[in-house]
Amino acid sequence: MKKRLAFALVIALLPVGLSPVFAAGKQITLTYWTHDNGPTNDFEKKLITQYEAENPNVKINYLPIPGATIVTKLATSIAGGAGPDLVNVIRRAMPQLASKGLLTPVNFLSISDVYGAQYKGSTAGKKYFDTLYSAKVRDAFVWNGRQIGIPHEVASYTAWTNTTYTSKAGIKTFPKTWDEVMASCKAISDANPGVTAIVLPLNSSGQMYQVFDQIVRAAGGKLITSNGKTPSLDTPGVIKALTLWRDLVKKGCIDPAIGPIAGATASDLFAQGKSAMNLSSASWYLPYLKSDYPKVYSNYDVGQSPKFNASDKPAGGAIYSYSLLVPKTSKQSVEAWKFGIWLSSKGQDYFNATGVWLGDLKTLTSPETTKSERWAVFKEALDTGEFLPSVTSYVQWTDLVRVMIESVILGTTTPEAAAATGQAAAVKLLYQ
Repeated sequence: MKKRLAFALVIALLPVGLSPVFAAGKQITLTYWTHDNGPTNDFEKKLITQYEAENPNVKINYLPIPGATIVTKLATSIAGGAGPDLVNVIRRAMPQLASKGLLTPVNFLSISDVYGAQYKGSTAGKKYFDTLYSAKVRDAFVWNGRQIGIPHEVASYTAWTNTTYTSKAGIKTFPKTWDEVMASCKAISDANPGVTAIVLPLNSSGQMYQVFDQIVRAAGGKLITSNGKTPSLDTPGVIKALTLWRDLVKKGCIDPAIGPIAGATASDLFAQGKSAMNLSSASWYLPYLKSDYPKVYSNYDVGQSPKFNASDKPAGGAIYSYSLLVPKTSKQSVEAWKFGIWLSSKGQDYFNATGVWLGDLKTLTSPETTKSERWAVFKEALDTGEFLPSVTSYVQWTDLVRVMIESVILGTTTPEAAAATGQAAAVKLLYQ
């Protein structure tokens, strides 16, 4: 009797609106890792404050990590039995982790916690989750038939020009073919001393791969089959793309010195006014230019990546994405997925604040998104693009492609020889 009275007294003394479940709830600290991105990191800090207010028993330990090191840091931490509870990492890392059983599948029971009790239960939660994304997007985060990740940034590279430089060179239209690009390089360099016509992401294997993959598909080829198992580096489409990059160097369109030793990304070099054209940025680039580089923002143009022939259909971008994942090492996977699903429910807020699209259908088709700056260009790249294939040894794979490209750009070998060497190395890597 005394125990019941004591418990009743505790309930009576609780603040209005605070349930005994929350009051007695165990305090939880979730560690959330993500890649560094200034505008998005700042926005997520605000979302975390909101989530912690709505869930007073949860504390989020937020850690942005440089994109160049997060994959290695994640793999090393998980191997040691540690790591985050939730991580936002480039999708290409997912197959490597999933193939080793190091990831916890999405917990669809948490759907009802975020979207409403009508979706209670794993079956109802999964059914509703499937309506949030197109099959093209949703299936890109499936491994062996299970939903391993949730999209948290989906984008496709587009081509950007600095109209200040192109106008000085007498160029009045956006370049649609590679012949047009190469014909303009000398005029751009002559009219703008110290400015390179095109900056390519030569200091990043991942970004270089994405741009090169897009050019290979524009040439009618593929680097690897869609299942990520059979390489085709010695095929005509790849050789044509390698020849193009060699010719871009010969024509003075790109400076190979702005490559592995560069201290900035291609996006940063373009933003800093060091090039007239950039091929490795997407919708997220606009807020970045607007806030940090207003002069370039005031003089940019954006369109689809150049084609080989004017009559060709757009090849679309190489769609890249980031994924919310819960490592097996997390001891709080249920709470981690609840937080991850909550973050993914804020798609329109993310897009409005940062230009990042989370891959959801609602944001893709909303009036706000449709009316946003240059969205028609970005949407076309997404509609016509393809997700990069899932390769379990993606770090080694992209490095292998980088070495193949660099050997041509630096003039140490021919496109044909580089392609043959690359194919031999790829077969050894993927079939070992």
